[in-house]
Amino acid sequence: PNLEKIEVAKGNNKITMESSSFKECKNLKNLSIYSNDALIGSRAFEDCKKLETVIIKGANVNIESKAFVGCKNLKTLSIPENAEVAEDAFSGCDKVPDKYKK
Repeated sequence: PNLEKIEVAKGNNKITMESSSFKECKNLKNLSIYSNDALIGSRAFEDCKKLETVIIKGANVNIESKAFVGCKNLKTLSIPENAEVAEDAFSGCDKVPDKYKK
């Protein structure tokens, strides 16, 4: 319950955040992933209401359905232009730029 930050450093080849793995993590504020291959599973960060910043850097990034649904305070988002992002990955994230809310 006290987790405030997740940082996965360079050098990791494949990173997978399983479905619902951090669901309702109440104090999580920052997520940084630096990996060549990253998969964010469906609802992985659902209702992380304090999550403000998500930075994902890598060549192959896939963000599944409702991965960040309900993250109402998410305002800083940096993901590669070629990332595969599910249509509803950021639903309920009012502060996320519109280009990520298809």
